[in-house]
Amino acid sequence: MPSEYKIRIDDLNKFNLSLAKLGARRIKHSKIKDIYYKQPQGTVLKIRSEDGQVDRIVHFRKTKNGFEKINIPDLPIAELGLMFDQKYQIDKIIEKEVSRFKVDDIGFSMHSIVGVGDFLVLEREPCSFVEKQFNVARADFFSTPFNEL
Repeated sequence: MPSEYKIRIDDLNKFNLSLAKLGARRIKHSKIKDIYYKQPQGTVLKIRSEDGQVDRIVHFRKTKNGFEKINIPDLPIAELGLMFDQKYQIDKIIEKEVSRFKVDDIGFSMHSIVGVGDFLVLEREPCSFVEKQFNVARADFFSTPFNEL
């Protein structure tokens, strides 16, 4: 599983102006709630609700090249959620609003996380187009999961 590449947005107005200049199309806007469960370091287990509906379970571990998916039992999400609640302690609950955008063939999202901040998130390695358009350096991106911020 490829890493997400994140960078903090310090000036949301400037970021929104950059989006307008690029002609970025907002594809979707969602309210997301991620429930992270306590796991060994380098492993993430979370249940995601999008717009009030449990959407998916994410379980992965950090590797040298990003992250790899860990298989989960083939059970209904509600049943897995109850199992996780009994087996693991909740580590953190993160509520955020996510807007997904597209410019040409480049997709990215903007995450506004309550109590943490605003972030540009790419699901592929940052390219020169993104660096130039948003005036950021590749070295400024990070891949730390949001529950570790």
